[in-house]
Amino acid sequence: MYSKLSSNLKKFKVFLKKTNISPLYFIIPALLSILSAIFEGISVSSIIPLLKGIFTMDFGFVKDLPVLKGFIGSSVSALNLNNTQIFAALLAVIFSAGVLKNILRYFSSLMVCFQVRNIANNLRQLIFSRYLDFGKMFFDRSNLGYLYNLLVSFTTLVTQELSSVHLFLTEFFTFLVYMTIMFIISWKLTL
Repeated sequence: MYSKLSSNLKKFKVFLKKTNISPLYFIIPALLSILSAIFEGISVSSIIPLLKGIFTMDFGFVKDLPVLKGFIGSSVSALNLNNTQIFAALLAVIFSAGVLKNILRYFSSLMVCFQVRNIANNLRQLIFSRYLDFGKMFFDRSNLGYLYNLLVSFTTLVTQELSSVHLFLTEFFTFLVYMTIMFIISWKLTL
């Protein structure tokens, strides 16, 4: 299994080298996806104290919460905020974290789309340059529809797979953040 994985990684490196794409172009969208998942976790985990405060009509417990202690808890203690101001601060955290999550996810998707188009273009140029190296006999014996299909459809399939990998990574990071939040809330219930 390890040899197959290393063989696939070597093939992927050769593919990236031939299409003139740096792996760094995939790392930046992955980092943006991680940050997007973290901000989604912040917005979701802030909803629980907000609802608890609404039901109990008291937001004084917020300064003692381990997750919000650093951000809101210090502000509550230092500024001596009342319940309405704490409520507004929690709403601001939820809203701003949601907006940041969407902005980061958008730029991550935008970068991946840009890279996918570059890869498709470079791959088509690579295939077409190989076509130009073949002689007339090759084209006389080959089905031109198949060659065209290889040039257009094959590159589309490859780039769709790369987009699918990005989508999987984004959802995987979001899943990890949700699992972390669930373990923080109650590890027994999560298990």
